[in-house]
Amino acid sequence: MQRSVLEWLALTLPPGSKVHHVANESAVDPNWSSERKARYFAARKADGVLDGFPDLAILLPGGRTVWVEMKRPRFGTPSSEQLNLHREMREIGHAVEIASTIEGVEAFLRGEGVPLRKVHL
Repeated sequence: MQRSVLEWLALTLPPGSKVHHVANESAVDPNWSSERKARYFAARKADGVLDGFPDLAILLPGGRTVWVEMKRPRFGTPSSEQLNLHREMREIGHAVEIASTIEGVEAFLRGEGVPLRKVHL
């Protein structure tokens, strides 16, 4: 679904917009020892990785950024870390949404006043 959303965003966002996937996932080798996993996660945290950070940063003309957390339709449930960080981001003025469909992302962006281009699929 995220790839479909990215394709849709490329067609509909205002010219000059940029979308960046924030690669926060922790795909570690299942054969790693618990010590190696602990070192890996400690290094990520030391490098500034925040637990629960949204998947997509949408940079809009005029210096505005909105954030989208993508979840799998019907099965994706945000973690407590995600919910907490998203709440904290909203408290300091950031627009953050959890979405599982293109329609959900579109509704969020329209609600934020983003002027989307019309696309005929």
